[in-house]
Amino acid sequence: MSLTSAFPDVPGLQQAYWKQQQRIKNDELMETRNQTIKETNATNLAAKWRETLDETAAHRRLKRQNNEMAEEFHLSCKEMMAVLFVNCQLSSFCSILSLKAFESNALVFYVAFTKMM
Repeated sequence: MSLTSAFPDVPGLQQAYWKQQQRIKNDELMETRNQTIKETNATNLAAKWRETLDETAAHRRLKRQNNEMAEEFHLSCKEMMAVLFVNCQLSSFCSILSLKAFESNALVFYVAFTKMM
């Protein structure tokens, strides 16, 4: 049953119906395109967030490593100061006893220790 046979006395009804169907198809097409754009934007945003997350994690890891290295350096300086203090005490003791060989060994140890740092 066609529209013209159902409403034969209404002029342009079939053309109006066709225009309405075309408008509905265009609206559905535009909605599909908009939905695709929204999904693409959401995917791009998630990808950018993941990239930023990797960079942020790498930055945090470097910062943590730098803090650990600074702490290790601080502790090694404290150890070196303790060694130097003991070395100075032993050096004065060695000079009293005139043990120059021990003093030179302590100096070699100190030079080797500072080169490690």
